[in-house]
Amino acid sequence: MRSGAVARNLVRCAVAGVLAWLPAACASHAPPVTTASADSAGPAGRARLEVINRSTSDMDVYFTHAGQRVRLGIAPSSQRTRFSLAPALLAGGGFMRFEAAPIEGGAPLASSEPTSVTPGDVITLDIPPH
Repeated sequence: MRSGAVARNLVRCAVAGVLAWLPAACASHAPPVTTASADSAGPAGRARLEVINRSTSDMDVYFTHAGQRVRLGIAPSSQRTRFSLAPALLAGGGFMRFEAAPIEGGAPLASSEPTSVTPGDVITLDIPPH
């Protein structure tokens, strides 16, 4: 298999993993989290992204890694939203970034620093008011 085909298969697996967990993430309206620990990281110690959207716009949230951009879902305005990150997204290691852009279009309003993510980690993305 060519390396391009391997990369496409990895992206397909990552997207399938995200789509499998998206309904559960959207249906969950748990209270705000004040501490980050492996015990609160989600199913089976998965990494989790917690988005604090303090803006007045609903945001599309993206995961970027190795030139690939995967939409994780929506972070509604003035709410805290959690996304469980499928292990396939973390495959290959390296540095990853999370971004939030207004649904109605425009440049990202928030972006994390490049970070290394491992199972059990809790990453917070804070979207400032605008």
